[in-house]
Amino acid sequence: MKTTHNPKVSIIIPCYKAEEYLPSCIKGIQQQSYNNWELVLIDDGSPDKTGEICDLYASEDNRIKVIHKPNGGVSDARNAGIRAVTGEYVTFLDSDDFWHKEYLSFMMGLIQQYQADVVQCKWTRGNERVFPEVSITNDIKCMNGSQIMANGLFDVMLWGKIYRRELWEGIEFPIGLLNEDDWISWKVCYEAKRFVVSNNKMYYYTFNQEGICATTSRALDLNYFGAFAEKAEFFKQNKDEACAYWNLAKWSKAIILAYHTPNATNEQLDMMMLQFKKNYKELCSFSTFSAKLRLYFRCFMLCPMLMSNMSEGIRNFKRDGKLIRYSNQQLNCCDL
Repeated sequence: MKTTHNPKVSIIIPCYKAEEYLPSCIKGIQQQSYNNWELVLIDDGSPDKTGEICDLYASEDNRIKVIHKPNGGVSDARNAGIRAVTGEYVTFLDSDDFWHKEYLSFMMGLIQQYQADVVQCKWTRGNERVFPEVSITNDIKCMNGSQIMANGLFDVMLWGKIYRRELWEGIEFPIGLLNEDDWISWKVCYEAKRFVVSNNKMYYYTFNQEGICATTSRALDLNYFGAFAEKAEFFKQNKDEACAYWNLAKWSKAIILAYHTPNATNEQLDMMMLQFKKNYKELCSFSTFSAKLRLYFRCFMLCPMLMSNMSEGIRNFKRDGKLIRYSNQQLNCCDL
């Protein structure tokens, strides 16, 4: 896809204990066919050689700059990155992930073709170090941010998108909260007047056994439910019924997936069921609440643990094309 103008894209990568994956991540950016980019590496007080790796690549490529800061978590690191960017567009990449070699060219081509504020692609996952062969298709949809959400096309993940930089003015990531994407990405994307969604898989998400989503011993943290509550209040105030329905349905599905987590306390299970029933009652007021979804939710209220485990298995099957044999101890709410 050819363009007549190549605006600069700022790439933000928070780095912490990333020495194993970071070199291949950076090399993948340097090998992009689209070359008008700047890379902001945030060394978040990493105790290994991550900071040295950042400095080495910055010394060899003047498009790369490094921020060294005390450890503050991924949200704090991304806030530092947002403050440092100079590009017209912004995108995020995790230090253990990588892109299709045409990611920037393809995504920026869509931005130019549709004069888009946000472009979103699909993603694949696994433990490979080379992007698998994929066919690039022209399966594209363009709507505003509200319509994208109401039609179920919005992915909550921060990465896998390129944003017009102005959308980030006044936006900061919440410090100390898990699943920060849930709190932020919708606020940015809802404001998009032209939001383009591509079904092409251009982002590779590395399933890292040492990553936060694979941690088995930590307690179940349900604070991210607050992000759903915040959206519910926002859509109610803005009288956006379509997005209000979308949010309640997503919230309810999130509860189903979290319910089977072994580390959940009885108090948390009771709280989730109470919230689920509240959501269900409200969903019944929407004419768009389908009979199929209504039955699914009612089955969960009758047999919550069975439906939660079954839903997790089905989600893994659909997402990866096969049943993934993760430990049943893993918390699986990181990429809802």
